[in-house]
Amino acid sequence: MTTLTARLFLIISLMLLGHSALTETTVQPPRLIDGTLDLSQWQSRGQQSLNLSGHWFWQPEQKLRQRFAPAPAATLQTVPVKNHGSQASQAAMASYWIDIVPPATVANQQLGLLIKRTCSSARIYLQPSHQTSTNPIANMGKTGAKGLSEPYAGSQIIPLTFQSSAPHRLLVQTSNQDYWSSGLCGEVRLGDISVLHRETTANTIELSMLTAMLAMAALYSIAIYAQRPQDKAPMWLTLACCSTAVFFFMYASLLETMVNSQAPWLFELHYRSQLISASWVPAAMLMFYSRNFPDYLKPEWLKANLQLTLLVSLFFAITPTELIWPVAALAVAYWAIQFMAGLWVLWKAIQDQQPYARPMLLAVLPITIIVPLELLGRPYVGSPPTFSLYALLFFIFVESQIVGRKFSATFRLAERLSCNLREEVALQTAELHDQNQQLEKAQQALRNANTALKELSITDGLTRIYNRMHFEQEFHKEWRRSARQQTPVSVLMLDADHFKKLNDTAGHKVGDLCLQAISEQLSRHFKRAGELVARYGGEEFVALLPETDQRKALAVAEGLRVAIENLLITHKNESYKVTVSIGISTTIPAMRTTPDNLLEAADAALYEAKASGRNRVAIIPLLANQSQEPPQRQLL
Repeated sequence: MTTLTARLFLIISLMLLGHSALTETTVQPPRLIDGTLDLSQWQSRGQQSLNLSGHWFWQPEQKLRQRFAPAPAATLQTVPVKNHGSQASQAAMASYWIDIVPPATVANQQLGLLIKRTCSSARIYLQPSHQTSTNPIANMGKTGAKGLSEPYAGSQIIPLTFQSSAPHRLLVQTSNQDYWSSGLCGEVRLGDISVLHRETTANTIELSMLTAMLAMAALYSIAIYAQRPQDKAPMWLTLACCSTAVFFFMYASLLETMVNSQAPWLFELHYRSQLISASWVPAAMLMFYSRNFPDYLKPEWLKANLQLTLLVSLFFAITPTELIWPVAALAVAYWAIQFMAGLWVLWKAIQDQQPYARPMLLAVLPITIIVPLELLGRPYVGSPPTFSLYALLFFIFVESQIVGRKFSATFRLAERLSCNLREEVALQTAELHDQNQQLEKAQQALRNANTALKELSITDGLTRIYNRMHFEQEFHKEWRRSARQQTPVSVLMLDADHFKKLNDTAGHKVGDLCLQAISEQLSRHFKRAGELVARYGGEEFVALLPETDQRKALAVAEGLRVAIENLLITHKNESYKVTVSIGISTTIPAMRTTPDNLLEAADAALYEAKASGRNRVAIIPLLANQSQEPPQRQLL
């Protein structure tokens, strides 16, 4: 076994050990027992999420119902539902539910539900056991125009809100028509939303690392092919590596994770790319074996197989996914035929004692055993089968090592014929290393530029405080939070007095210094958590004060006004003074008011302060039933 293979086994072992260590828990968690989950004594924060795999109540349906009441014939069904041999997997529509006793401190906990996949479209409901609901808390999957239901694969976290401490029913209704498997077939987890996000992120990182390792193997193979292009075997191994990497990238829904979207076009791109890449994996493996052992399959057969693979890929590319799933089994059967043809080539090569035939068979044996078992034990789509991924990774790296050894043997033979070949290879290796370093530097520079660009997009260039766009985004978030908690929120709008006159007489440089001095005082006065200051436009600034009533806002504004009044701005041995007028408005968010109403009230108060003589603070409170119109602002 080569050094690289040994390192691969070490990395995989460390990852498995690390995963086992992360999943250990010292507290015995609640368990799902015969369709009931008791969370009354469970604290979700800081605890690992609960796996809800187990016995759920289940009953088949003739159609999806808006109101649900369990029939007396409901039975227990093991979830996730197996792909074959289960009555639930053969039902066109089904309802699955469990009864949950909420935690005693549910008001202080943010619980969520993670469903990694469904084999068809599904609706999720949560209601007290004695009630029925027509509003699902989530919809998963897609139903096409012709009624064909398509699977959902992803990591959607659904917030759970318990209406009381009484038992609630978690209901999942699946709808599947003209598809070869059905049911609630994926892992379901329940836990604190932050914990679910952390676990999902860790799983994504693990899958990304494995996918990156496949990409590295592709680079290794293509580098070997570049050194000896007359040997086509590394080229086909590269195609197998790339296709496998794309397949698992889509299979793990890493594309949706990267763009943070579940748009319909992403759904189509996800499954079409997945199916196209899956079509090329067995074809590339068969061509790889045929290039290593060229005497067992006729070139005409191989050419016809590649042409058929191209047609299948074209079919997947132009056909809507809702029409692909009913015939997906045919594609799987065709892939299996190609895989068996590759095994037959290996077997004939072993019989003829061809070099490297036995190691190649050893590399493909885990795939031969694990992939069929996992395909029979779980649906075709969903979160990636971990063991199949490791089996494919093992195959790719062993085959890469074989290609590398063959190349090394050829290289040693060529070295004896020409001493200059060693220098050439060393030079190309150094260039590849330099290119990798340059690529890493460019990537780091790009990351730094993106970080700086994000910071610039929310920062005012002159005053170095937040700009209006960022203020409005954060203001709307704080408004919704204050509305939920019914806490007061205050807004201060301030404007530099006679600023145009100062600009005209002293120059724009002095004006800029004044604006910078005002923004510095704003940053000093508002440091509490949640407080936010921003340049609203020109010489106008705005401050957001959450959980601040009118009295506190007035005291803070008066202190700010005095501090600015005492400022002395020096430029070219001349001193300047600046004052500000401040408008305040405070309210507790209600249904009839909006954030814009509060800003308009603060703006009206600012106008009143200017009209009253400037360098002062004015207050106009915003009432819950008040409809405020902004005044015509004329004072400068």
